[in-house]
Formats: sequence, C-alpha cells, structure tokens
Amino acid sequence: MLKKSEQHIHSKRRGFAYEILLTLYASLGNKDELYRIWNLYKQMGKIYNRSYFRMISSLVKLDDLDGAEKILVEWESVNTSFDFDIPNLLINAYCKKGLLEKAEMYISRAIERGKEPTAGTWDPLATGYYKDNQMAKAVEIMKKAIMADQRGWKLNYVL
Repeated sequence: MLKKSEQHIHSKRRGFAYEILLTLYASLGNKDELYRIWNLYKQMGKIYNRSYFRMISSLVKLDDLDGAEKILVEWESVNTSFDFDIPNLLINAYCKKGLLEKAEMYISRAIERGKEPTAGTWDPLATGYYKDNQMAKAVEIMKKAIMADQRGWKLNYVL
C-alpha cells in the first residue's frame, strides 16, 4: 500500500510525503525501502534539518547506527544551520548501548567546532555513566547539563 501511495504524491508536497514515508518504512522495519525513499528525496535537491532528523531517527529505530553515522556526516557536510537535536539522536543511541566514549568523542568534536551542547546532549551521557556505575563522571556530566540551562529541560530521573 505504501508503494501504491507513492504514485499519488504531488510535486508540491513531495518532500513532506517522503518524510512521512521514511517514518512509516522505519515503523515497518524495512531498511531497504527507507534508503530507497531517502535516495529519491535527495534527488529533489536541498534537504532540510527536519528531514535529516527523520532519517537518522528512523535508522536509530532500526538499530542501524553505522547508517545513522553516515547520514550525520552527510548532514554536517551540507548543513548551514546546526541543530544539536540531530546529533543528539545518535548520542542518545550510543549512550543506551553503552558506547559512552563514542558519545563523548562526538560531543568533544562538536565543541571544538564551536558548537554548544544542550542539556539534552549531556543528559543521556550522564544517564549512561550512571547506569555504568561511573558516578563521578555521571555527576560531572550532569553539572554540564544543568549549566547548559536549556529552557524547558527537565532532569532525567533514572529509576
């Protein structure tokens, strides 16, 4: 049905339709179709941050961190408006999988390039260190989250 629906996409709304299809194919666990739609989308020309967000989010959902990393590198190379919400998807995935050093390395590289991590960047890392029983690091990183002072951010209460 999804493939059939693609025949009814009008050119004015093609980008939005592709974003929806990315999400739906990820929900179905169909990585091949996800990449097929992504490649069609890229042929349209400029891709905006929200589309990269959807693609990386979809790949993380499918546990394709290698693919998500490649799309993140692509985003970094064409992006003119840095939004930490996009790399936060991968940072969060790293932390959930216990890949804390990878998460910290990405954050460090972003800081070196003049980017300012948000509380939402630090929070999953602090949680990861907490779950890994590295309390001193968890506290150090949580302080960074608090210092980022992002409006609307709430402390992650780990049970």
